[in-house]
Amino acid sequence: AHPEPRTDDRVLGDLRRPDGRIRASQHLRRCLDIERPLGYPAIRAACLWSLSRLEVARDRAHAERLSHEAIALVSSDPAGPLLAFAWQARLRLVWDTLAESSAVAESLAALEAVERLRAAQPDEGSRAALFGSWTQDYYWLAGRLLVLDPPRLDQAFAVGERLRARVLLDRLTRAGIPGP
Repeated sequence: AHPEPRTDDRVLGDLRRPDGRIRASQHLRRCLDIERPLGYPAIRAACLWSLSRLEVARDRAHAERLSHEAIALVSSDPAGPLLAFAWQARLRLVWDTLAESSAVAESLAALEAVERLRAAQPDEGSRAALFGSWTQDYYWLAGRLLVLDPPRLDQAFAVGERLRARVLLDRLTRAGIPGP
């Protein structure tokens, strides 16, 4: 058995993305090269979703393919955290690669993946902690829906209400009141 490879190159690629596309790409390609002979789908998926965010400015179709590959690699566990992370990365990417209606549908699918993961947690404390990591995505999506022309008010409101419902359930749980 091989030791699990580190993801330093993925992290470096993410950090270099804003100021150095070439260096960021080198790190992300190295991340994929290191993973390839070892066969760690989770690390490959993480490298791919980082690379997809980098590639979107250069080649939208390639970014789409990378994102789909990342999701396919981790989709064998629909309630697993890696699938939720892959969808989280895809949430913002689709607004740069797809038509508006498809971007909305894909974004809502991303929220569903997060909610499936939350529901699969063994206890309410884990559910609350996990969900807190994704609240910003609900706010971002609601805001994105509101700036469309014309704004998608009903969908933005529904996203906001989904978030509020999850937060309320988490607070009730922390107070010792059983949820539905």
